[in-house]
Amino acid sequence: MGLRRGATSSVVRVVAIVFVMVSLYALYVALDEQAREERLRSLEAFVTDSYRTVFSKAECQEVQAETSNGTDMCVDGYRRSGYLFIPSEEQYTRTRYIPFYESQFQIAGESEDDSDPPYARYPSAKDPELVETGIETDFMAMAPHSWMWDLNAYYEFVNKSEETTAPAQRVYNRLDWLRNKRILLMGDSVDRYMMIYLCNELGKQGNAEPMGRHVWAYCKLPELNLTINHWHVASLYTTRPSWWWQPKMEFVPFEERFEKLFKSTLPEVIGSNGRSPDLVMYQSGLWDQVTFTKYFQAVKNKGLSTGDRQASWQELRFFMARMRQLIEHTRGIFGEDVPMLYRTLTLHKSVGAKDLFLEDLDRGARYVSAESGVEMFEWGKLVTGFSSLYVDEVHPKRGPMSWLYGNMLLSYLFRASGGIEYEGQIVQWPRESTFGSAAEAWEQCHSAYIDHSIR
Repeated sequence: MGLRRGATSSVVRVVAIVFVMVSLYALYVALDEQAREERLRSLEAFVTDSYRTVFSKAECQEVQAETSNGTDMCVDGYRRSGYLFIPSEEQYTRTRYIPFYESQFQIAGESEDDSDPPYARYPSAKDPELVETGIETDFMAMAPHSWMWDLNAYYEFVNKSEETTAPAQRVYNRLDWLRNKRILLMGDSVDRYMMIYLCNELGKQGNAEPMGRHVWAYCKLPELNLTINHWHVASLYTTRPSWWWQPKMEFVPFEERFEKLFKSTLPEVIGSNGRSPDLVMYQSGLWDQVTFTKYFQAVKNKGLSTGDRQASWQELRFFMARMRQLIEHTRGIFGEDVPMLYRTLTLHKSVGAKDLFLEDLDRGARYVSAESGVEMFEWGKLVTGFSSLYVDEVHPKRGPMSWLYGNMLLSYLFRASGGIEYEGQIVQWPRESTFGSAAEAWEQCHSAYIDHSIR
C-alpha cells in the first residue's frame, strides 16, 4: 500500500513547510549569535523529521480510509531487511536503520529496472563509480522516526530554556504521549548500559545500583514523568550453587530475585494503568553461558568446561524451559496482556566460536517467545560485527548502537501507547483514551508481528 498524494496533501505540505520555516526562524533569533550556526546545523535532521510528521498527521484520515482495518499498516520497519546507516562515530545522532520496501525496488523480473543506480548497469564502458554519496532521499524518508531527536529537542527547547517559546511548546505537545510512562527491562548489564546511555544523552545520570550491584537500576526523566527500570536477570539457573562466581549475590533464580529484591520496586515499575509497566522487554544469555561453563568446571567435565562451543542439547532444553517460565512468571505479576518484547542476544566484540553458544540460546529464546505470543526486538542482530563500537568484550559503547537502541525502544513504546507508523510516516498518533491502556493499543498489530523465522 502506498500513501496517496492528492491535492489536499499538497496544500498541507505547503502549510507544513511554512510552519517549519517560521519555527526555525523563531529559534534562530532566540539564540545567541555565536551559537546560531552550530545550533541550526544540529537541528537540521530534527526539523526534517518535524516537517514529515506534521503533514503525516493531516494525512492520517486519508491513509486509514484506504484500508478496511489497521492490519495493512502493521509493518515493523526495524524487523525488515535493511541497512544500518552510520555516517560516522562522531555523528552518531544521525544513525538510522533504513528498511527495504517493495516501493523502493522493482525486482519482479523486469527487463530493465529504473530503480537500479546508473553505475550498476550492464554492459558498461567504464568501471562503476562507487564513491560514497549518501543515502537517497526516498530511502531515508522511509526510515523509522527518530524519537531520540524529539527527546533531545524537548530538553534543548523546554528544560534548558528560561521561558517556553512557541516552537518549544510545539515540541512539548508533540511528546504528550510519552508522559507518565514506565518501561521495564529485564536482562543483563548490556541493557543497563543502554538505559544509562539514553539517560546521559538527555543530561541525566540515572542510577545504576541503588540496591547494590546487579539488582535494580533506573533512568528517570521527571519532566515527562517517564521512567525506565532495569531488573538484573542473573541467568535462568534454578539454584544458588556453592560454586557461584558472584560471592555477594545471595539470590539467583528469577523467582527468588523477584520476591526478595524486585518486589519492593513495583511502585516505580507499574505504569498509569495501576497494574503493569507500559512495556516490558526481557532477555538472558550471556550470564547463562558463564553459568553453564562454571557448572561443568565445578563437576570437572573437561569436554564442556569451555565456552568456545555450541550449547549441548540438555543445556538448550533447560534454557528454553526456563525462558518459558520467565515469560509466564512476568505475566503472572503484570497480567497476560502486558506488552512484551524479547530483545535478541548480542554477541561478543570479537565474534568467534564462543558465540555459537549464544546463537543456540537466541534461537531457542526466539522460538519460545514466539510460541508464547511475544514479539522480537531485533537490536541484538543489528549490532553484530560492529566490534569498533564496543567499550569492552560484551558491551556496545555510547554512540551509534545506544542511539539506535533508544530509537527502537521509544518506537515500540509509541506503538504501546496507540501510535502507528507506516513506512516512515506516522499515520496514527496516540489518543488520550489509549495513554493508560497499553495492552489494548498493543493488540492493534500484535498478531501480525509474531515471528517464527530463524534469523
